[in-house]
Amino acid sequence: MAKRFLLQFAVCIFAGMIVLAGCSLNEEAKLDTATAAINDIWTEYSSSLNAGDIDRWLSLWTDNGVQMPPNEPAVIGKNQILVRNKAVLTSSASTWELRTKKWV
Repeated sequence: MAKRFLLQFAVCIFAGMIVLAGCSLNEEAKLDTATAAINDIWTEYSSSLNAGDIDRWLSLWTDNGVQMPPNEPAVIGKNQILVRNKAVLTSSASTWELRTKKWV
């Protein structure tokens, strides 16, 4: 009787481990997909800035987007983001490179 219980218990634990491993792989795949999408946006962001294409850069913002420049108040809305950044973006000859860092 005790052996049968232990065998059933071991089978349940093993089945649970298989289910959890499957969930973990599924979550990892979702994370990889999300990371790739975020990196694509960052690439488009820096490419549009480097090309001096303000309209392309602005298209990455939502109408109610919020830009939070350091030591300044938040800039709310696509129109205000354009007003705040247009002079800098049209007059500078900078090269932008954005990098993501994985924090564990």
